[in-house]
Amino acid sequence: MTGNRKKKIRWEKAFEAAIDNYEKILALDSKVLEDRDELVKTNKELEGFEKKKAYIDKIDLFGWQAKYYETDLEDRVPRVPFRLKNNEDSPNYS
Repeated sequence: MTGNRKKKIRWEKAFEAAIDNYEKILALDSKVLEDRDELVKTNKELEGFEKKKAYIDKIDLFGWQAKYYETDLEDRVPRVPFRLKNNEDSPNYS
């Protein structure tokens, strides 16, 4: 698998597609160590990504209001103040 394709898969977070591709390559030639290493890396990235996603699902966004404010330099400045609430005691996504 070319370097650009690897970067594109990681950038798009298409972990399942990457794992499928690596498994197909390994099935053809089990001596391809580089692809085996990439499969391990992608699996680890997928686990980390899923932990972060689960943590983000536990955060509430509230109290947001879109307004224009006056400043010393400008009359109408758009601003969106908001608050976040963490519904989990300790983040566990390392």
